Amino acid sequence: MFRATPRILCAAVCLVVGVGLGIACVVQQGPLPGDVATTQTLQSVLGAEPIWAGPITQTAKHPLVWITLAIGCGLGWLRSGWRAPAATLIAFASVKGLDAIMRASFHAPKPITEWVAVASPSDSSGFPSTFGLVYAAIFGGVLFANAKPKWQSNAIALVAILMLILGSLSRLVLGGHWPSQLLASVLIAFAIVQIAHHFIEDKHEAKTASPIE
Repeated sequence: MFRATPRILCAAVCLVVGVGLGIACVVQQGPLPGDVATTQTLQSVLGAEPIWAGPITQTAKHPLVWITLAIGCGLGWLRSGWRAPAATLIAFASVKGLDAIMRASFHAPKPITEWVAVASPSDSSGFPSTFGLVYAAIFGGVLFANAKPKWQSNAIALVAILMLILGSLSRLVLGGHWPSQLLASVLIAFAIVQIAHHFIEDKHEAKTASPIE
């Protein structure tokens, strides 16, 4: 029988907030309150086109995305065994399919040069953020994996967090997405990751922990 575990509850919160924020982005057809100010602040602090931002952005695109996926699966395996990379692969495939469906269904404009610096102006939809979905699926898969409280596991989780932060900052300072568009995409991917982990990791641990009748 289905049980609302803490992981499922967390996934539900991420999904509701992410979808709600995404709907607001589509309805607004422009930046939400705080988007412009946040982007301008980041660009003033980090620069409008820092040298590291472009290469990081490329790691979520073909062909480098496969290397990023392999790294994420490797980190997940080190942190939690084979079930973590399995969940990551499921989440990655899911967000890629979801990205295609969402992009074919609606459009939310990306940042424009009238408001912020934009490294590569594009007419493609800013929501969903393919980068946000991919990075959150890969490194969220590492971050949300079940792991024992050891320093090695904590160090791997810290690497995943840093990659998510650096990746997000790279897209924002380049003017690739509004913060609201990126956050909505990340939260939706986090929900998918949590659900994948629930059915692969949590159910396996519950089964092995159950007493033999």
